[in-house]
Formats: sequence, structure tokens, C-alpha cells
Amino acid sequence: MQAAMGAGIRRRRPVMLICILASFLAFYLYYSRSADRDAARVAWRPAHSPDDQPPQKEAEGAERPPDANNDVPAQKPLAPMSYGTAARPPFKDLKNIVADLPSNLVPQPGTADGAGSGRPKRLVIVGDVHGMKAPLERLLEKVGFKREGGDHLIIVGDLINKGPDSAGVVELAMSLGASAVRGNNEDRVLLAHQAMKTRLVPGTGGDDGPAAFGISPDSVLLGAGSPAAAKASAKKPPSASQSSPASSRDAEADMLEQNPFSHGDQGDRGTVASLTPAQLAWLADLPVILRVGTIRESPFTNLIVVHAGMVPGIAPEKQDPWAVMNMRTLKYPGREALKERVKEELEEAEKKRVAVSSNLLSSSAVSAQQVEAELASRHRKGKERDGHDDVAVPVEGRDGEQWTDAWARYQRDRVARDEDRVTVVYGHDALRGLSLPATDRTDRLTPGSTFGLDSGCVYGRQLTALVIEATAKGNIQHEIVHVKCEEGRAGKGRKGRK
Repeated sequence: MQAAMGAGIRRRRPVMLICILASFLAFYLYYSRSADRDAARVAWRPAHSPDDQPPQKEAEGAERPPDANNDVPAQKPLAPMSYGTAARPPFKDLKNIVADLPSNLVPQPGTADGAGSGRPKRLVIVGDVHGMKAPLERLLEKVGFKREGGDHLIIVGDLINKGPDSAGVVELAMSLGASAVRGNNEDRVLLAHQAMKTRLVPGTGGDDGPAAFGISPDSVLLGAGSPAAAKASAKKPPSASQSSPASSRDAEADMLEQNPFSHGDQGDRGTVASLTPAQLAWLADLPVILRVGTIRESPFTNLIVVHAGMVPGIAPEKQDPWAVMNMRTLKYPGREALKERVKEELEEAEKKRVAVSSNLLSSSAVSAQQVEAELASRHRKGKERDGHDDVAVPVEGRDGEQWTDAWARYQRDRVARDEDRVTVVYGHDALRGLSLPATDRTDRLTPGSTFGLDSGCVYGRQLTALVIEATAKGNIQHEIVHVKCEEGRAGKGRKGRK
């Protein structure tokens, strides 16, 4: 018996030893991982914002917390997003939201005997150019543009990107003393320019410079592709790794392509590399909204130029810059909620009428047309207040109400006097194309109209100008002028996109 018990104990000893070793190993791994997690929390703790937590001087001899580690750089928290449907950092660098065109550039009617008022003869407002310099030159030639004769050029944004010569378009606009507004493409390129100066995610702070991406600081400061950059590059001896000579612009584009923090903005960074510092500064100074003002004795009352659109009933100074540069339609949360409630009420009434179980009734039993008809009936009878669409949310997509329709309705129904109505000239919507206001029975425009001038030049369609002229006879007239465009290099195969 004792011999059998001894043999059993000897057989269990290896099992017990294995269990003890396994327990010890598990205990060791658990505490090792806990220590790693604590270290990670210390290394990646977010920095306090200076506004939220003012710095406090540490008393001499004070005991520091055990996790204090000032040698580890802290990642700043992401800045709050600006209003809109795009994740864009806030507009900290936006110098001008609203600007006024100098009054001496606005054409006004002359006297009855034909003597001019001394003001410029014409405003030439051009739609989205998108780097298409040759069509822009042809358009200006077609309208007989003469700056010295009193003509003034305004471009509705998106001078750059997509087409082959963004730098050439900006250079031409600057040489002509043109005005312009910031479009979504200018905004993206300027954001990319800022991001090229930091190795952190845009919007988190940090300023490690372009060298963090392997980009020569000279190419950014001098402007890649500029004569100054070329001279600076020529002074440097070629490195041993260079197998063949390449332009600074090509080298820049290659480095930008390798940048791991580009977040899909390689094209915008390429545009940055093609622009000089002076051109980038000119773009950065562009306003989001340009107020031209009222042209007397014409339907162009309180004329405003923007890139994409405006929300009706909101003053220019209170418009959301992102929306003005990106919006196409308006959505109404109140309207959608009201439609959903009316639909549920109609479905419930239908259930009671046919006396069937709710799970047998399809959600599509009440159509959208029935809901609209019921809403119209309730509005006529005063059962529903017709103010459910007072709150409008601008969106970039096309699944809402066209903002120009809402604008026309607001001007017609809520602005009593013609002289108080606001006329808007815009671009941005190549898919919709040229969009001109309707005229009345006497072929006259209604004050408060909208003019959409993006006719898809970069996609091989047309470049359009609205020409407003103060004639020698003392009146104001306007016309629409087009030129045909060859398809831009970046636009090939993508007709109809924005």
C-alpha cells in the first residue's frame, strides 16, 4: 500500500511543478504588460491647451508626480472642426472672410449726355478656371479686356488645380490686378501648404518644417520651380546618389509622393510646389466673400461674388466660410422630422382603417407623394406651421434642395424692396453647368438673382464670363461670353465632376 502511494506521489510531482511554473510565468507576463501600458500612457498623454490650463510655476523643491516626464514631447489634441460636413481644421489663418470691392472699380451709369462718371467701364466676372490659362487668355481677348481702359477682372474661385498651369493662371490674374474669392481648391492647397511645414497631423500644432518630409526648405521658401529656387539648386553640387539630372519641381513631387502624412493631398501639394511664395501669399489674402455693391439702375442690387453658395437670410459676416466655399444644396432637419412624423401618422391611420397587424404593413405603404400631399393640405388649413424649414444646413452633396432655389424663394417672399435684395455670382458646380436666372415678361432680370458661371472648362466644355458694362449712353447692360476649352490634363476621363 505504501509503495503504491509513493509511486502515485512521484507521478504527480512533474504535474505540480509544471502548474507552478505556468502560474509564475502568467504572473510575470501580466505585470510586464501592465508596466508597458503605464509607460505608454505617460509617453502619449495629451498636452493641455494653454487656454484651458494656464502654465503653473513649479515650486522649488516640490515633489514631482511619479509619472512626470517632460522629456517626452506631448501630442496636442486635435482642434475642433469647423461647421460643415468636411473635417477641416478651424480657420485660424483666414485673413479675409468678407471684403469690399473698391467703389472706383464698380461700373455705374453715366450722365444722360453720355459723359462718363469717371468709373471703370466694365466688370468681367469669370467662372472656374482650374489652371486653364490658355482659355482664360482667349476669353479676355474675346471680350476685349483692357485694364488701362477701365476693365476689372473678378474670378469666382478655383483658379488652380486639375488643369495644367495653375501657376500661370495666378500669375496672369496678379499681373492684371484681378480680384478673386477663395474657392475650395485654393483652400485645400493652402491647407496643404501649412501641412508641409509640420510632421504632425494637420490641426494638431507642431512646426517641424518641410525637412521632416525630406523636402528641401529652400524649395518651399523660394518656391519650387521658381527662378530663385533654380539658382539655389544650381549652386549645390550633385549628390552621388543622383543618377540623372531632374528639375526641382519633379524632385519636389517625388518627395511629396513619399510623404506618409499627406492624407490624400498629394495633388494639392504638387500645386503648392508649382507656386511661388508671392503667389501663395496672394491666394491666402483672397476673401471668401467679395461684396461688389449695388450697380445703380440695374438688377445687380447688393452684388456679391462667392465660390459655391450662401445660406439665405444669413448676413455675409455670419456665413460659414466652409459652406460658402463648398456647398451645393441645403438640407432641413426640421422638414425631415416633420415628414417622418406625418408618415407615421398616416401609417397608423391606415392600420386602423384596414384593421391589420402592424407587422403586415410595409413601411412603404405610405408613399412620399402622399406625405407631401398631406403636408400641403395641413399648411393650407393652418394645421401645420409653414416654418419647418427655417433652419437650413448647407451640404456639399446634391441630395438636398438646390441653394439657388432657396435663395430665390427667400428674396421673393421675405425681402419686400428690390433695392434690399442680394444678387449672387458663383461657380463650383460644373455638373450643373452654366445657370442663369430667368427673366420676366419684359425680358428683364429680377433683383436678387443668382448667376452660376462654372461651365466645366477643365472638362473640355466652356469658360464663361459675365460682363457688366456702363455704356457711354449712361445705362448698364450685361452679357454672357464663352470660349471653348480643350480638356485639361487632370480632367481627362472625369467630365462632369466638380
